[in-house]
Amino acid sequence: MRFVFCVYPTEKARNLAERLKNIAEKENNSTIICELNSDDIDSSIFKDSNAIVSIGGDGTFLKASHFAIEYDIPILGLNAGTLGFLTEAGFAESEEIFLKFLKSKYDIKTRIALECNVKRDDKICFSAFALNEVVVYRSEFTRLLKLSFFIDEDYGGTYKADGLIISTPTGSTAYSLSAGGPIVSPDVECMILTAISPHTLSARPLIIPTDKVLRIKENKDSEYMAISLDGHLNYKLSTGDEVVIKKMKNNLKTVSFNKDFYSTIREKLRWTE
Repeated sequence: MRFVFCVYPTEKARNLAERLKNIAEKENNSTIICELNSDDIDSSIFKDSNAIVSIGGDGTFLKASHFAIEYDIPILGLNAGTLGFLTEAGFAESEEIFLKFLKSKYDIKTRIALECNVKRDDKICFSAFALNEVVVYRSEFTRLLKLSFFIDEDYGGTYKADGLIISTPTGSTAYSLSAGGPIVSPDVECMILTAISPHTLSARPLIIPTDKVLRIKENKDSEYMAISLDGHLNYKLSTGDEVVIKKMKNNLKTVSFNKDFYSTIREKLRWTE
């Protein structure tokens, strides 16, 4: 077996990666340690790998998940960061969980991702995907945006707001939650549309089925807008651009030890307290 350790560049994460690397190689596995401190990563290291082990926090897991989706390999998240909402195990239990992983004592669960395309003059000028969310936001000045959205060919409405968040169930506990969106279990397949600081009392989040295509346009000056995917990939829009979002064909495969989602949101988010 061949594993890639995607590591946040801290001493704590590096030391854990070295310990797990030694454990894996004693079992005749090959390993590579990749520090996620740069956008210039040779993605070919993931090509013949059997799994990715993310060692860090949620940001590390999100970055590593992009390679997991692209190369269709499972990912195990181990928390060596702060919140660790997306990770499967805390720092103290990481070695125990990794040993179970080596013995194939786990399940594979899937999470949906979003494909985002920007159309300019009827041609796609930008394409990427997100596990958590796509955010359409104002990149300059402080005026409100007027963002119209369409579900397939049907007009949905127009928001006067600072922006829109289109999230997956995985992302429902991130930026979308901060903007007033609902918490959605990650085994549900849907898209969640949430306005950022809407100038109205009637704007509420909207749940959209994943067999639909969501299209977003700014009514005036989209040259003052940008999109952000999972908080680390940004693209500036031009006037007339259309943002098209739909469910990606590939799902993220996560290594699971049947961690309970509802106990996680109680522990990490103080839900119901």
